[in-house]
Parts: sequence; structure tokens; C-alpha cells
Amino acid sequence: MATIATGTAGVTVGDNTGVGTGPGPLRHPRPLTAADLHLQLEKEQEAVVRTAGSQKWLKANKYNRSID
Repeated sequence: MATIATGTAGVTVGDNTGVGTGPGPLRHPRPLTAADLHLQLEKEQEAVVRTAGSQKWLKANKYNRSID
């Protein structure tokens, strides 16, 4: 049974266990499909490649500046 409490403004509120501060409750998140998981994995892999590529570019640039 849900606990009923009175808020600071005198408004009666219900039990908010599991409810986040965002736009809606977090109790029943939408399950991820295989396509959603695949897209999420691709995004993570692209981020890793971009980071590694930029680090490689920075090291090469630093090396080239030290040679000049």
C-alpha cells in the first residue's frame, strides 16, 4: 500500500519511490531492441575511434613541431 504524505504546500502526494526528478518516472523504462543496442554500440565505437584519432594527431603534431 502506498504511503500518503502531505507536501510542504499542504498538497497530498503519493509515494514517489523509483521516480526520478526528470520528465517522467523511471519505474518502467522502455526495453532496448537489438537495433537500439547496435546503434548504441556503434556510437560508442565511433567515439573511441575519434578520441584515438585525435590523440594520434596531437602526438604527431607535437613530434613534428619538436623536429622543426
